[in-house]
Amino acid sequence: MNLGFGDERLPATPAIPAPPVPGPGEPPRVIVADDEPLSLRFLQAILKAEGCEVEAVDSGDAALAAAERATPHIVVLDAHMPGGINGFQACRSLRERPATRLVPVMMVTALTETTDRHYGLEVGVDDYVCKPYRREEVRGRVRSLLERQRVLLRLSRVEDPLREIVRMLSISAPHSERVARLAGAYAEHGGAPPEIVRTVARAGFFHDVGKLALPETLIGKTTPLDAEEEQLLRFHPERGHQICRGIPALREVLSAIRWHHERFDGLGFPDNLKGRGIPRLAREIAVVSVFDAIGSNLPPKESITILDTQSTQGWWDPEVVARFIEMIEADGPEVRPTGWTGLDRAIFNPPPPTGHRPSERFLRRRPPG
Repeated sequence: MNLGFGDERLPATPAIPAPPVPGPGEPPRVIVADDEPLSLRFLQAILKAEGCEVEAVDSGDAALAAAERATPHIVVLDAHMPGGINGFQACRSLRERPATRLVPVMMVTALTETTDRHYGLEVGVDDYVCKPYRREEVRGRVRSLLERQRVLLRLSRVEDPLREIVRMLSISAPHSERVARLAGAYAEHGGAPPEIVRTVARAGFFHDVGKLALPETLIGKTTPLDAEEEQLLRFHPERGHQICRGIPALREVLSAIRWHHERFDGLGFPDNLKGRGIPRLAREIAVVSVFDAIGSNLPPKESITILDTQSTQGWWDPEVVARFIEMIEADGPEVRPTGWTGLDRAIFNPPPPTGHRPSERFLRRRPPG
């Protein structure tokens, strides 16, 4: 598919290296490093029950030596291990070695501070599970990381990974196209220039890319999810960020991919960001995505009422919600940005600026709060 966003075409992206993935019938090889014997045995039991081949060690140095002997499929590291290097240092070393650069690293820690999670992201940690941890969470995160690796392997085998992602999303996620349309219309309704309209629409289209790393049995499931499936679903923002962070054309929309499930009151996921600490693009895509999800089962008027109620309860940015509701009330839920012809025809071509100003009705939106 040759998807364009205006005159600018999504540039071709170079091939990505193949990540380590278990072969057919091969058990995932996992290295677990933890200096607490009880914690180490518990993790071993969980992972072996999941069908993994586990090598347990008690230090970061031992984890690196084990990875040097045989490349694992996942490494699980305790953040703080006395003597030798800690989990963060071990992760940095794994990222510096060509053989383990693409191996997923999960950090097991009692740390809950956002700064610690941010530091982990800087050194290359892919995932966190906090002590005291739950069996289903550990299992779910391991399964989710393995599914992500399979998506990356698939992308490594095509000439243009970005267009393969577009193709996969177009088949599996009609919600993404609707969010792209509404998000682009929202940006245009607010008077944004065409380049911003394109970026916001692109964020809407790619925001759920992490769902490509969900098990096929979970995608499109209509019956209630069990506890482990709920866990898997919650990991998709992180997986989407990990899949797309190496694609230059998506750099501007990574915030929406990772943080579109954060909540204004700080009770969202994956990083518990709060208020305007959530990037604006992510706050906007969150509102549009929620409205479309609600609207799949309810008429627009009821969807607006629910969205407005959630906003007053502190879930979403009240300013974004007010602006979005203003647009829907004025133009209806089928509103589309200028130049929108549907992504199935691979074109969204907003015209150049013409001095457009947002409507007076839009400027007189109700104040947030």
